[in-house]
Amino acid sequence: MSLRFQRVQDPGYIPDLVRIARKTFIDAFGPMHDPDDMQAYLDAEFTHEAFAEKIQDKSACFFLFGVEEWQGYLRINLPDKVGHPLELQRIYILEEAQGKGYGRMAMEFYENLAKDAGANSVVLGVWDEDPRAIGFYSHLGYQKTGRRPFPFGNDLKHVFLMEKKLAF
Repeated sequence: MSLRFQRVQDPGYIPDLVRIARKTFIDAFGPMHDPDDMQAYLDAEFTHEAFAEKIQDKSACFFLFGVEEWQGYLRINLPDKVGHPLELQRIYILEEAQGKGYGRMAMEFYENLAKDAGANSVVLGVWDEDPRAIGFYSHLGYQKTGRRPFPFGNDLKHVFLMEKKLAF
C-alpha cells in the first residue's frame, strides 16, 4: 500500500482541504478548548477563503494524501534560502485513517521533499500537551530544540520545536 500525494494548487481541491482540516482539528483539540475559541480559530484558519489565499502563497505548500480517498493533509513552509530547513506546520490525519502507517509515510514524503530542496534538516512544532504526537516524532528521530508560544483564543498555549538532521 502506498499513499498518493496531491499538491493543492488548483482551487478544486479546497473543499477537501477545508473538510479534512476542520474535522481533524476539532477531533484533536476540540474537547480541550473553549468552544468559542475553537470556532473563532476554525473561522479564521480553515475556510474556503482562507485556503484560497494560502495556496497562492509561494512560501508554503499544501498536500492532500490518501489511498483511495483523501485521509489527511500537510502544510509545509518553504525555506527562504537553500540549505535552510523546511518546516512542517501541519500534519493531520482523519481519525478513521490513524494507525495505518499514513503518518509515517507522510513524514517520509516531507523529509524527501526537504532533501530534494537541499535542506540539511527538517523542523516542526508540536503542542507541548500532546504526548502521543511528541512520542511519534521522537521515534522518527526528531529532537526538542525549543518552545514557543501559540496564542489560541483567550489561552496562551505552547508548542515544542523539534528538529531532525537529514542524512544524504
